[in-house]
Amino acid sequence: MHKISVHGLKIHGFHGMYPIEEQEGNEFELDIDISMDLYHAANSDDIDDTLDYSKIIDIAKREMAIRSKLLEHVALRLIKAIRSESGDINRVKVTIKKLTARIDAKFDAVSITIDG
Repeated sequence: MHKISVHGLKIHGFHGMYPIEEQEGNEFELDIDISMDLYHAANSDDIDDTLDYSKIIDIAKREMAIRSKLLEHVALRLIKAIRSESGDINRVKVTIKKLTARIDAKFDAVSITIDG
């Protein structure tokens, strides 16, 4: 199987359980992996035969703009939205990292991954 990936996509969003997260937001980083057959696109050299990276990024920006309490909810919405773009998608894996979580500890990020 072939894969299209967008890694390290940085987006500011307002997801979280705390009022300050709703008001000020957090920095997020997304990794998106899409498994699908890319053989036809590889042969045709035609963008219409694949899933354009810019569409993936636009979908991610749109879904990240809709506030949710849980990152799991955001990731599942994102998976469903990406899947709706093409019937040829076999699998979508989304990791969302919250880079500025409101936790009294030192860490690089907290994250969730949903694979569907």
